[in-house]
Amino acid sequence: MKKDIKIGVLGIIGILVLIVMVSGCTSSDNSTNQTSTQSSAPPVTTTISGIYSNAPAVGTKIQVSGTVLQSATDFIIIRNSNLQEMYVTLDSSNTKTAYEDQNVTVTGSFAGPVQYTTVNNAPRTIPGIDNGIIS
Repeated sequence: MKKDIKIGVLGIIGILVLIVMVSGCTSSDNSTNQTSTQSSAPPVTTTISGIYSNAPAVGTKIQVSGTVLQSATDFIIIRNSNLQEMYVTLDSSNTKTAYEDQNVTVTGSFAGPVQYTTVNNAPRTIPGIDNGIIS
């Protein structure tokens, strides 16, 4: 008798798990639609000073200009006249090259604080941009 009850309970639990799994597969996911809508929206034009004083939400598409402080194949560091800096991870589709002391405009997704290692081997945290495209 106890064995039959255990099997019955396990069967009901199994059916409930199956129902939850099936309903999860068929429910609509609005987050995918929101992401694609956000990525197609025009970027918010801001300044490096604006980022430091009132940072946008992480993932917000932004456009910012600055002078290149450091340049590499996959990232650049830009700064403004107040010596405030931003770390820009370049998108793989970026085709433009930036050189030190060159003024550039970058469009990408705000990444929040980004930590990197300086040339003096010290950790540093500054605001960042992901998927940056130089224009």
